[in-house]
Amino acid sequence: MSAINFTHAPCAPGSGRLRDSSAVLPGGDFLTIGAGIYGDRIDIGFRGDLLQCHMAFTAGQARAVAVELLACADAHDAAKAGAPSHG
Repeated sequence: MSAINFTHAPCAPGSGRLRDSSAVLPGGDFLTIGAGIYGDRIDIGFRGDLLQCHMAFTAGQARAVAVELLACADAHDAAKAGAPSHG
C-alpha cells in the first residue's frame, strides 16, 4: 500500500481554524483532519463513494487514538518481519 500524502491548507487569521489537512487515499476516498481554535476539538472526516463519516475528539483523545494507530502499525510491521507480537 502506498503512503498517504497530506496537503495542508493555510488557515487565514480570523478563520477560527488552527490547522486543516486533507488527503486522497489510495482507493480514491477523501480524508480530512483539522483543528479549530474554539473548543477542544480535533475533527476527522472521511468521504467515499457511498459513505461519509465525521468524528470529533478532544486533543487528549486524538493523542490516544494516534498512539494506538502507531502501536498497530508497529505490530503489523513486526509481523511482516517475522517478529513476535507484544500487544
